Amino acid sequence: MTKGCKSPTPRRFSLSMNQKLENTFLRALEQNQQKLLKAKNRSSDYLLSWDRQSGRWLRYVYPALLVTSALLLLPLVIPVLPVEKYISYSRELGIKPGSSEKKELAELPQFYADMFGWKEKARDVAKVYETLSEEDKIKCAIYSNNYGRCGAIDFFGKEFGLPKSIGSHNNYWLWGPRNYTGEVTIILGGTMEDHRDDFASCELAGVSTCTYCMPYENNVGIFLCRGLKVPWKDIWKEVKHYE
Repeated sequence: MTKGCKSPTPRRFSLSMNQKLENTFLRALEQNQQKLLKAKNRSSDYLLSWDRQSGRWLRYVYPALLVTSALLLLPLVIPVLPVEKYISYSRELGIKPGSSEKKELAELPQFYADMFGWKEKARDVAKVYETLSEEDKIKCAIYSNNYGRCGAIDFFGKEFGLPKSIGSHNNYWLWGPRNYTGEVTIILGGTMEDHRDDFASCELAGVSTCTYCMPYENNVGIFLCRGLKVPWKDIWKEVKHYE
C-alpha cells in the first residue's frame, strides 16, 4: 500500500453499504407505490367508464323490460284479445281462470265472462213478451231478483221493444214496482218452485242460454206468471235483496 493512505475501517464500510441498500430499497418502494397508484387510477377510470356505460344501457333496457312485461300481462287483466285467442293465450301461459267472487267458472275468468250473455237474455225475454196480447203487454211486468239481469233488460230491451224491468236487488228495489200490479209478470231467473206458490198460474216459457258467460248465467229460466196473489206494492218490502 502507498504510504500515508489508510484503508477504510470495516465499520465505516458496513455503514456505507447499509446506506446504499437503504437508498436502493426506498427508491424501489417509491417506484412500486407510483406504479400501484397509476394502476389504481386506471382501475378507477375503467370502473367509472363502465358505470357510465352500464347506466346508459340500463336506462333503455329497464323501461323496455317493463313495457314487455306489461304487454305480456295485459290480456290477463283487460279483454284486449278475441275470446278464442284469449283462451289459447292463457292456456299457453298455464294460467287458470279466476273469480273475484269465488264463483264457478268455465273457460273465461269472471271479469271477462261477466261481459257475455246479457243481450241474449233481453232477446229471449222479448220472445216470450211477443207472445202476449197487446192488452197483456200493457199490464206485463218484467221482474228479476238480480240487478245484472234487470240491467240487461233495460239496456238492450229498447232494441227488442221491451218495457223497463223491475227488480228486488240493490238499487232496483229502491225504484220500486212502478205501477205494476202482478196481473201478468215475466220472471227472469229462479225455479218453478220459487214462483208457483205466489201466482195463480206460472209456466216455464223459455230458457236463455249464452256462450262464454258465467255458468250461473247460462240456462236461465224465463217464467210467464199470472195473477200475483198479493200485489207487488204490498209485498215489496219482503222481497228486498241487498248484497
